[in-house]
Amino acid sequence: MPRSDYQSNMVNVFRTLYVLFVSAIALIWFNQNSLATWWQLTYHNACPWSQLSMRSWSAGETLMQASLSAKNAFIETFNSESIEETGIMEPVPSWPQLHATLPLVLAGKGSPTPAPANNPAASSEAARVATITQNQSVLFIGDSMMEGVAPHAMKMLNDRYQVHGINLSKRSTGLAYPSAFNWPKAVKTALNKPDNVGAMVVFLGPNDPWSMPAEQRGKWLTFKSPAWEESYRNRIRSIIDEAKQHNVAVIWVSPPNMRRSDLNSGMEYLRTLYASEAETAHCIYLSGNSILGYNDTQYDDYREVNGRRIRLRSGDGTHFTPLGQIMIAKSILASLQVVIHENK
Repeated sequence: MPRSDYQSNMVNVFRTLYVLFVSAIALIWFNQNSLATWWQLTYHNACPWSQLSMRSWSAGETLMQASLSAKNAFIETFNSESIEETGIMEPVPSWPQLHATLPLVLAGKGSPTPAPANNPAASSEAARVATITQNQSVLFIGDSMMEGVAPHAMKMLNDRYQVHGINLSKRSTGLAYPSAFNWPKAVKTALNKPDNVGAMVVFLGPNDPWSMPAEQRGKWLTFKSPAWEESYRNRIRSIIDEAKQHNVAVIWVSPPNMRRSDLNSGMEYLRTLYASEAETAHCIYLSGNSILGYNDTQYDDYREVNGRRIRLRSGDGTHFTPLGQIMIAKSILASLQVVIHENK
């Protein structure tokens, strides 16, 4: 190959690499907030560019937010009514005999006792239930665990009582990374809508047992440290307090034991926070371990129900099979009492 051709090819290679490098930097600059959130959720530490504080660098995030605002404003001009986020109703699997005899709770040990809700229109301490009227709705919030459970619970509510459910569950969310999704803010927005919510069910946790970013930019709080716990408790309280301000009963479902030992250890710790905050606020607390028949340390994909061994957990050891989801949904419904308005 002539020397001139070689030099020309090398120039083209370096030119291409330069364009790719500049494009990558521009992509990170323009999408820095989204990429930082992805990095935090994936690696549970600060992203490499988190310490950059120059005004020119921060302008990328400002431009992205401005473009998103313009996009939303453009869309809203073609939508006169807001779209209600209710989620997709998944069909309940057809196992009539097994479904009909599936118990609400399997025998288990070591689970906390549910705390009664402190809602004058919403609770009965003796029965440990939240009372709502037929014209009220039930709000479901949480992560991918709730994504599986909520459609079943909503179908049961509608079929039995003609009660409307609102499914705001969103996978890969929790309380540790509000920059990814802010549940306290989402709850406040939802409860300020004219949906007449009478009860709210919360089910989350597996995305949270890691170090999380502090309010101070670039600082991180170590999981289980006093500062981490205080920050996390404050987020639990903010959700409960917002519900109480709207006279909405809270049913907090705790995550059950997990197959992975590190995740299971994290759930043991988080359950103590959920239980104590629910008890302090007089909310209804449902133990996931009690529902599935686990003791404090036990994990099993299968449980014996009415003489039959059935699978309740999915292959990842975190989520649930349809039957496991139905069992949790039934326990949620058992914690709700619906006042039926008779037609005169």
